[in-house]
Amino acid sequence: MFLKRLNGKCQIDKSPLFSISVRSIILLSIVVCGARTSHAEDELEGWWKLLAAEFAGKPFDALKGSTMVLSKGRKTFTLPGGKIETGEYSLDLRQKPKQINSTTKGRPGTAKGIYKIDGTTLVMCLSQSGTSRPSKFATTEGSDLVLLKLKRQQDRPRTTRPKPTPSRPTTSSVSPKTTRSFYMGFTGFVYDTTLLAVASSRKFCRENGDVLAHHIEGVPWTAALRDEPFPKELMREWQDKKLATPPGGKVYLAISPGRGQLKLADKGGPLPKELKGKSYRDPLVKKAYLNYCRRGIKFFGPDYLGIGIEVNEIFSSGRDKWAAYVDLHKFVYHELKKEHPSLPIFASFTLHNMYKKRADMLKEFQMLMPYNDLVAVSYYPFFVGGEGRFAALDWMMENFDEFRKHYAMVETNDAAERLKFPKAGYVIEGTPQKQLDYYSKLLSLAQRRDFEFVVSFVHQDYDALWEKIKANSPELFIAWRDCGLLDQDGKQRPAYRLWRDYFELPLRQPQ
Repeated sequence: MFLKRLNGKCQIDKSPLFSISVRSIILLSIVVCGARTSHAEDELEGWWKLLAAEFAGKPFDALKGSTMVLSKGRKTFTLPGGKIETGEYSLDLRQKPKQINSTTKGRPGTAKGIYKIDGTTLVMCLSQSGTSRPSKFATTEGSDLVLLKLKRQQDRPRTTRPKPTPSRPTTSSVSPKTTRSFYMGFTGFVYDTTLLAVASSRKFCRENGDVLAHHIEGVPWTAALRDEPFPKELMREWQDKKLATPPGGKVYLAISPGRGQLKLADKGGPLPKELKGKSYRDPLVKKAYLNYCRRGIKFFGPDYLGIGIEVNEIFSSGRDKWAAYVDLHKFVYHELKKEHPSLPIFASFTLHNMYKKRADMLKEFQMLMPYNDLVAVSYYPFFVGGEGRFAALDWMMENFDEFRKHYAMVETNDAAERLKFPKAGYVIEGTPQKQLDYYSKLLSLAQRRDFEFVVSFVHQDYDALWEKIKANSPELFIAWRDCGLLDQDGKQRPAYRLWRDYFELPLRQPQ
């Protein structure tokens, strides 16, 4: 999910940029991929330098200057920043044009492509999804094709990794001998819609986290109810999200039927007549949502499953809607636990709003806790302000420790700049120091209390994105703009250095 409402009203839709980002980001996975050659003749053997790259009809200059060593079906790809990734490839010289199949270590799937050599120039065109093979050396807008032009080099480069950066003074009291007992990660949210922004966002999340969160609100109700195939566009987005998972990383899948009424998935088709006007407690709604959850589990293979996102907000929509959701939640939880007894299943709540509405909302959600395997929390402290920023975390422990379940911060951030809402007149008093103080409190708490994971929703300020969408977006969408661990120019904030201090600790698997 993206964005929330102030003052307890929290209805957010997925931004259309997600469909752009997940498709574009896969480019890096293709370029660094590779499968052992099945032919004795390997005309690609040698050292190549990337001269130009094109993706979906547009230039992609971020990879210019990369080098690739190909030898006996094995590939070593060195990115401009010095990072090295390895893979394998296989060729079929009998086809016209000649074909190449490639995979990459730690990533699922096979990229299918064609190639040609003209003197010292190598041209490759590959399909990022691998579902079909291109027939021409060209890409078009909206396609999943990448076109690469490389130049053969005379001398083979050294493929040593860059020297590690010197150790820096820690911004926390964490001992270098300490182990980390919780996973750390991000969502796939990007700070701009350019291919460079998409690629760098994917790279950042992969290199600074070991859990990836997929937030998917809404359901293709017709297909789920009738047990039909989901729409192709929807499945393409799911596939893009799945491929974004860091090698060896954990997956948190958060899905939702809506915020009080049946919400349609983007590209999910219309609401069937059988479900129009139905509440969450209707037997057909239960059937459809259970089918949807089952397919989500089968497709993503999550390590953690949220079957409701910030569901305490439904209580603000009325007691009848809340009671209907509770009925749906219990039903789906029981059915899924029969099939996946070891999978943590739960619904999340917003701490900032529950803290401000401590009476009935807290009591109702506590009654749902027997059907939640984790205490799953969404928290943005700038919505609380003052001393309550930290007090809310302590209050959470006081009211949920009794359930003896692990905590998970399923999404969070804090503002690092002062932000004024021109129309509403509301001001978020953020500073880099306040952001650092919050993450110091949060990560220390996660360490001491053995949280399952901590997910930061936004990794970099999205000033560039906001300028593109503000004319057609609610003013509230600006609220998370300046919450990144990196500022709008990609410069590290103190909170990022603290994040790294924890992330670099040896991971002790959460129990």
